[in-house]
Amino acid sequence: MVGGTTVLDVTDPTGDDNGPGTYQYPTSSSFSAGSFDLTRFQVITANGTVYLRTTVAKLTPTFGNVMGAQLLDVYVHDPAAVGTGAGTSTAAAFASRNYTVADADAWNQRLEVQGFASPVWVDAANNQVGTPTAVVASTVSNTITIALPESAFGNPASGWTFTVALTGQDGFSGDQARAFSATPQDFSFGVCAVGGSAPICNVNPGTVPKVMDTIVPSDVTQAAELDPTLGQVVLHGITAQ
Repeated sequence: MVGGTTVLDVTDPTGDDNGPGTYQYPTSSSFSAGSFDLTRFQVITANGTVYLRTTVAKLTPTFGNVMGAQLLDVYVHDPAAVGTGAGTSTAAAFASRNYTVADADAWNQRLEVQGFASPVWVDAANNQVGTPTAVVASTVSNTITIALPESAFGNPASGWTFTVALTGQDGFSGDQARAFSATPQDFSFGVCAVGGSAPICNVNPGTVPKVMDTIVPSDVTQAAELDPTLGQVVLHGITAQ
């Protein structure tokens, strides 16, 4: 896509694909470094289409699919929808993801994409909003782009907030997200490396937030936001100016 209007364009540090600072990739060679490392998120409008473009450090085909490793959720807050009866939610896609979204960023639309299931596009009541025009994963640009008809999505502008959460997909899991173990296993993330001594290393792996990387506002640190030993895990979004 060339041209269009950029509504939001934010970057995220490379190398923070470790959740609260301790998370580890699965040990299987199927997983490649950088696969869960968010580096940029953009919202662009052009010719009646809204593009949500997520960049990762390295998009490597996994399990035979370009987006075979990733499970990407984008929670969208349209301030005009608040109080209109459309409804908003602070819930994660599944309660077992072990986080919520900040009240101020309560979402009225949620997008979820992965390599082995159809895209999810729902409102706060879990009703389907529409069908994405396309979901394109590119190993050339390391991007995952969700194209949405503006007629259904709305016209994003100043004040809209986007909360992004990236983790691993697992089609055999009830919530579609890859599990965590105390330490990394072949096909599960590790809460900590072997021998880790941080307080979170003693937390039940089934209760930690299933977020390898997110993009936080300037007054929030990812390590603190995703650390369940500091209190309830609440994700904060980025607001278009």
